[in-house]
Parts: sequence; C-alpha cells; structure tokens
Amino acid sequence: MRMILTAKLDHDAFNELIKAGTAEATMKAVIENTKPEAVYFHCVDGLRTMTLIVDLQEAAQIPTICEPFFIKFGADVDFQPCAVPADFEKCDWNAITSQWG
Repeated sequence: MRMILTAKLDHDAFNELIKAGTAEATMKAVIENTKPEAVYFHCVDGLRTMTLIVDLQEAAQIPTICEPFFIKFGADVDFQPCAVPADFEKCDWNAITSQWG
C-alpha cells in the first residue's frame, strides 16, 4: 500500500550530524533504505521535515523503514495511506453508492 511518511527531525540530533560532517551520508543511507517513490524536504512546526512516498507490501516493513529515522534523527514519524488516480479506477463505486447512498 502506498503511504505518505512524514518525519520531523529533532534539531539537536540533526545538528550533531551536521557538526560531525555525516549528515549528507546519513540522509542518503536512510533514503536508500526506505526506497521511496519521492522525497520532499520542508519545514513543519519549525522542524526540518521529510515527506516520503513509500510503498509498503506488508506491515512488517514498518520497523525497517521507521527505525533509522528514530535512531539517526530522533524523528517523530507518521504514516498515512494515500492513493493515486489509478487506484480509484479499481474502486467499485456502484457498490459503495448502493450501500451508502
């Protein structure tokens, strides 16, 4: 299932990576581990934030994807399911409307 992963990075943890000169390599390794369809960097609530689009085949992948963000960046991580237009083409709209209105 396609998911939106949002990781808010801890200032102190990421600043330490910057000071150590390892931020770029660490970021690259975490992104490669995640195998995202897309990655965006932005600011949310004053925090460095990454939003990644990932495709999970099973829930067992969640620790493999999340733990590097927790361990390396002290991040808060959220997952939200998402869809693309092709996903809606598979939906049985008639069944939904006949049941719900």
